Amino acid sequence: AGQEGAERLADIELLEQHHWSEALSAFADYGNHTQAVALERERLRPPPGQPLPVPRLVRVVRKSPKLQFVGGALGYVSLFPLLLQLLPPDSRQLGSLLADMKNEQKLWTPFGLRSLSRGSPFYLKRNTEHDPPYWRGAVWINMNY
Repeated sequence: AGQEGAERLADIELLEQHHWSEALSAFADYGNHTQAVALERERLRPPPGQPLPVPRLVRVVRKSPKLQFVGGALGYVSLFPLLLQLLPPDSRQLGSLLADMKNEQKLWTPFGLRSLSRGSPFYLKRNTEHDPPYWRGAVWINMNY
């Protein structure tokens, strides 16, 4: 299982088949996904005479997830095939990745590459009330080293 698993992980054709999106011109996660979600204040109606509890932010899903590429998430995940040296020098995807890396509206900053593109709907957005957007736009030195 170890050698076979290593070979599958190094198989660029398999990577392209499962993670390259022509529509996005990028490598992307694929799975059950929806962008129709929001964090909203919980609507509370305590019984008469009871104090109003502190409302929480809750995740509301407005449209059921479906199998698809995770669009609008250009970032480190999209660059892993390049960063891990899986792409051959003549890869047809290399031009798109390099263009995204040097584009200031996407990943480039004077301080290194952003973890997520400025154009992403997830950029600097919280995942939950208590989960700041650490990986949603900030430059991470360990990824840029």
